[in-house]
Amino acid sequence: MTKHTVEEIMSQPRIWQSLIKHNENLNGTTADLIKNASDHSFGFIGSGTSYYLSLSAAAMWKAITGLPAQAIPSADIMFYADLYAKSRGVDSAVLISRSGTTSEILLAGNTLNKYKTNRISLTCRAESELSRMGEYRYLIGNADEKSVVMTRSFTSMLLQIQILASRFSGNQSFFDQLSSLPDIGTALMGKNNGLAEEIISSNSFTKFIYLGHGPHFGLASEGMLKVKEMSVAHSEAYHSLEFRHGPMSLVDKDTLIIYLLSDHTGDAEIKLIGEMNALGAKSIAICETANTAVSANADYVVELNSGVEENARLILALPILQQLAYHNALKKGMDPDEPRNLTQVVTL
Repeated sequence: MTKHTVEEIMSQPRIWQSLIKHNENLNGTTADLIKNASDHSFGFIGSGTSYYLSLSAAAMWKAITGLPAQAIPSADIMFYADLYAKSRGVDSAVLISRSGTTSEILLAGNTLNKYKTNRISLTCRAESELSRMGEYRYLIGNADEKSVVMTRSFTSMLLQIQILASRFSGNQSFFDQLSSLPDIGTALMGKNNGLAEEIISSNSFTKFIYLGHGPHFGLASEGMLKVKEMSVAHSEAYHSLEFRHGPMSLVDKDTLIIYLLSDHTGDAEIKLIGEMNALGAKSIAICETANTAVSANADYVVELNSGVEENARLILALPILQQLAYHNALKKGMDPDEPRNLTQVVTL
């Protein structure tokens, strides 16, 4: 029965610590990249989990560096390269893939090369084709996984992009905040140990809804994908306030809604929690700190209490989302290490 997935989820702070240490000093690859791409528009490109990572990365990148950025599915580069290539708004492309062998990302990289777009590869697997592709290459080998479903590779590759953003912006304070995440993550996982299992075992959810704005939307999308991959559950992700515009028709007493609360939305998302609870949903609020309104409205509250800014603490929300998916799979008698119909790499 399952072994690898839970070990990989729990190992994340250790991998983050190693990555921070590796990036404490500005290395030659990053120095050259900054020199040649300091005024570039960036495209963050991936498929599946790597695309959802790109959504959060692009939002964070714009906020921290001030440079234009967008997230693009790999297949869109294959079919609509003229909309994105260098002459149309993507000067530098960050090509993201855990395995480095996913067909769409390799085809996208080869397509962008024809347009002379600057390519930056980010992967967890040495000797993969992606690890050899591109003008600039980043490898996080110890974040690779035996599991089919991506967990620590997501957070580690996002952290690497956050570190690059700190270097591009010359923001040492942001890097210092990132450096605090391993210890904070370890403490959080200890504090919340057993919470996901309690939530799943105490309820009978048939629908999982993940909501977030800004850089949190990519995290919401990744949470949606994890519970779908591991436990074959009905799951959806939306920008929080978009949920009122039709999708709320899904809500009933067997619905769990996970809110990734933003520092920017004030009471708007909190009001939504109360409205959806009134329709029968159960709620989890993941936030930096919970005010009285959050505590009064949410059934479950996960406080990060990180003391760092919103764009620095993104990866701290992922372990609880991954654990929810893991425990939902176990409750249904499924093996998260062997998800139905899935393989580690999609090849065309």
